[in-house]
Amino acid sequence: QEDPDLFVHVHARKPDGTLVLRGSKIHQTGVLNSHSMIVMPGQRLVEEEKAYAVACAVPIDAKGLTYIYGRQSCDLRAMEGSEID
Repeated sequence: QEDPDLFVHVHARKPDGTLVLRGSKIHQTGVLNSHSMIVMPGQRLVEEEKAYAVACAVPIDAKGLTYIYGRQSCDLRAMEGSEID
């Protein structure tokens, strides 16, 4: 990977066996309304990218997470006067 933090990867392994992950995870609809986010590779990996071969569930309130919140598909409902928003 040209920039290692463009994708989630194993950064370190703690003595107790837990993993320290780094990198970015993009577009998971509804994650802010969930208890956990699913993390897994989104592309084919080769042997040299084995640090990116991680799949897990991460609590959304885990320390160190930053969310960049974009618009929702229903944003215009409030401006259009919809009764279902």
